[in-house]
Amino acid sequence: MDVQRGVPCAACGEPTAQISADVHGCAACDERELRTRAISVADPATCAACNP
Repeated sequence: MDVQRGVPCAACGEPTAQISADVHGCAACDERELRTRAISVADPATCAACNP
């Protein structure tokens, strides 16, 4: 299992390091399924641009 990061910051819209989706895949082939998480915006406190 892998993850996709980049939930946009609620203040500036820049991608953050917060997890936006889980990537599930098959160990025997290249099949992958992206399961997005319920969060749509990140708290500005977690944003590298707003809170360096």
